[in-house]
Amino acid sequence: MSKVALLTLNWNNWEDSKNFLDSVFFLDYKNYDIIFIDNGSNDNSVDNLISFLTNKNLDYKIIDENNTIENISENSQFYIIKNDENLGYTGGFNKGLEFILNNVKNYKFIWILNNDTVLNKSSLGNLVKCYYEAINKNIKVGALGTKILYPNGELQMLGGCTLYPIIGNSIFRKKDNERLDYISGASLFMPVDVVRYVGLFDERFFLYWDDADYGIRIQKKGYKIVYCSSCIIYHKEGGTAGRINKVNDYYWVRNGFLFTKKHYPYFLPFVFFSYFFKYTIVRKLKNLPFNFDAYVRGVKDFLTNKFGEIK
Repeated sequence: MSKVALLTLNWNNWEDSKNFLDSVFFLDYKNYDIIFIDNGSNDNSVDNLISFLTNKNLDYKIIDENNTIENISENSQFYIIKNDENLGYTGGFNKGLEFILNNVKNYKFIWILNNDTVLNKSSLGNLVKCYYEAINKNIKVGALGTKILYPNGELQMLGGCTLYPIIGNSIFRKKDNERLDYISGASLFMPVDVVRYVGLFDERFFLYWDDADYGIRIQKKGYKIVYCSSCIIYHKEGGTAGRINKVNDYYWVRNGFLFTKKHYPYFLPFVFFSYFFKYTIVRKLKNLPFNFDAYVRGVKDFLTNKFGEIK
């Protein structure tokens, strides 16, 4: 039975993390470790987590500046990585990936999951099965995506998203006949060897467009991305980042330009026009928050190479 490392990232959101962990402990597939990364929370998330694990009589190890990867026991099944600050999606998960790539344990797979997800008990076993079924069909699998539902059971996406790079946009894939251009970062399952070959997340993104970037990088290395319809998870969406606001609009604009420059540079003029149209006319017609200043700052920071966390 192949060993899986489950990674999740928490930032001031213990209640969602608790619900996520409760679902993990009910998985049918038991050969996994949990790597819980806390991104410098100030809401006692780590203390709550330790109390939660203690009440369940679960062994855990804390990884911080005083407890490095080299002296971690092979016997633990739960690891807590404490970051001193909010490193974003990319920096936070990179800490977990570095731990896995340098760990003494022989992990076969990595499953990256948002902490506002809840897993179906058969989800992990079905994912592993999907991988080996694809391999038996001579598919060079780089990553697998899952069926993602909203908590009320409504479909959110099938595996990931369809890209429209000429306008700098992507939409949730809702139908089997729609293109799957990249796997959603809310539920991203990969062989460890693929991560070792492709590398870590690009930390310039910090938040948004990072999963699209990673999906394209996987495919540029010659791998295929696969949708596993039998693996079902539930995702609140926005539990960590929220929805429409100035900060999210800023990251979407700035990183949309960065993604386009990396992979579709010839579309940059079209994306500039598309975003200008979106953050002026479209938002006004739909009576949505205008946030034009976020658009302007996103453009400015992209042009001046200011990436990472907004300052």
